[in-house]
Amino acid sequence: MEMAYNMNILSVGEKDGTLTFYTGKAEFVNKKYLSLIYDKNIELIDASEAQIKEILDKIYNTSLGIYSSEEFTKRQIEEIIKTAISMKVSDIHFEPQKKYVNIRFRKDGNLFIYEKLKFKDYNNIIIRVKLLSNMDISDKLRAQDGKMIFYYSNNEDLDIRISTIPCVYGEKLVMRILYRDEELINLKKLNFTENQLKKIYGLLKLKHGIVIVNGPTGSGKSTTLYSMLKEVNKDDINISTIEDPVEFCIDGITQININEKIGLSFSSGLKHLLRQDPDIVMIGEIRDENTAKIAVRAAITGHKVFSTIHTNNPEEVFYRLLDMGVEKYLLMQAINGVISQRLVRLLCPKCKTRIRKEDIDYDINYFELNSTLYKAKGCEACNFTGYNGRTMISEILIVDKNFIKNLKDGKEFLYKKEEDILSSCKYLAEKGVVSVEDFFALKDGEGIINEL
Repeated sequence: MEMAYNMNILSVGEKDGTLTFYTGKAEFVNKKYLSLIYDKNIELIDASEAQIKEILDKIYNTSLGIYSSEEFTKRQIEEIIKTAISMKVSDIHFEPQKKYVNIRFRKDGNLFIYEKLKFKDYNNIIIRVKLLSNMDISDKLRAQDGKMIFYYSNNEDLDIRISTIPCVYGEKLVMRILYRDEELINLKKLNFTENQLKKIYGLLKLKHGIVIVNGPTGSGKSTTLYSMLKEVNKDDINISTIEDPVEFCIDGITQININEKIGLSFSSGLKHLLRQDPDIVMIGEIRDENTAKIAVRAAITGHKVFSTIHTNNPEEVFYRLLDMGVEKYLLMQAINGVISQRLVRLLCPKCKTRIRKEDIDYDINYFELNSTLYKAKGCEACNFTGYNGRTMISEILIVDKNFIKNLKDGKEFLYKKEEDILSSCKYLAEKGVVSVEDFFALKDGEGIINEL
């Protein structure tokens, strides 16, 4: 519908592979674009612009329930995204198969099939999504990234990251929904223990050095970083960030999206940011040698730096930075602390099922004798998944004098763990909010070998 009005075109039929349109704006109509969309030759016939508009008004009279294929596609996309948002889905996957296209939602870290589409409908959807995301609709042989804004309600609009990649049966499309939950951007609501919060606030008081948040993709690292930035965001402090992409905008902070196409990478952007007199710099991720070395130099020359690294535990952060060419003596001087975290699924409180210890196929010695344990079941309230939401579990390493002494003495990264990720998950399992299966999935799946 939008295209018909914008181009002032009205289809009058097809003959011998040629699709004919009346238009009052022939000089503005892109025939190549129309040919690509409809996969046919295009012929344009001059007509009265006013008459065509009058006919379009009658055709698209929504009170009569009459919609074009373009309007139908628009409504399909809106329905899929609105459903995903209402379910708090993080990602929407459109996956072309041999005879149909799967739509899968990722909720609480797990994928499930939402719907199956015909290829005709999917082709229309991907064209429209590419247009809305400023992507090249004619290029189907190259992976592309984009971004669109979705107006969910009168007072809420959400950014959606778009990614396409060619595959065997067409193009796979993935949408990542970036929620702006201001209540979640709060350290006291992220399931840190009182002892962990005390350590974090101690790190935030330091005037320089690096604080690194580590964990796999989708473990809530960005949320933790934003929460720390909100704690230190004051009128007399200059805070700048460089991110890929900016997921949450905070008033009073200068936030920059990297753009590799114009040469704005983490390392090059960081160099320029350090000339902007920042007190605090947040780097979305330390990915390469240059970024690592610049971040460390910034930390030891009076700046406070926050960043993330994709590693599994605090010790690996140091090994990764050493592998990137950062000298050991600089690490000891630069790093103040490491926060390692994961997200675990919460059992649906309406349908979780109590289980006896003798029914568990794992080593029950991990749990207290009097603890009550549960497993997932599934009901209508949780979309028959057995889970409802996620929470964070974490451990914090403080680089203090004892830690540095161990490094100097060649004892590598030896430190005392008061609260680690596995014990945090064990505590939640014994409280009945995390399933026994998820506890052992964390333990076995990530190769955690420390004893409880």
